[in-house]
Amino acid sequence: MEPTKRNNTNLQLVWGAALTFMGVAVFFKVPQVVTRLEEMGQSEFTITFFRICMYIMGIILVGGGVRKLIQRFKPEDNASGDNPSGNEDSQ
Repeated sequence: MEPTKRNNTNLQLVWGAALTFMGVAVFFKVPQVVTRLEEMGQSEFTITFFRICMYIMGIILVGGGVRKLIQRFKPEDNASGDNPSGNEDSQ
């Protein structure tokens, strides 16, 4: 593996971990922010809308981070199209 590809792979690993961490952090932060919004007297619609948007954002962050981590550790596909199991079943 050439050095630039290895550095890019390591960067993708760090980026995936950061996305996952931030997505999880959003899930823990939302209840605290919602409590402050309730204290400020925001409408129920505003609070519900905020909750839905933030949880969707958290799901997207975690999903993107996990996807990058899976791609990092997933074995590379065999580009030649050979059967990786070695079984040659003709149909």
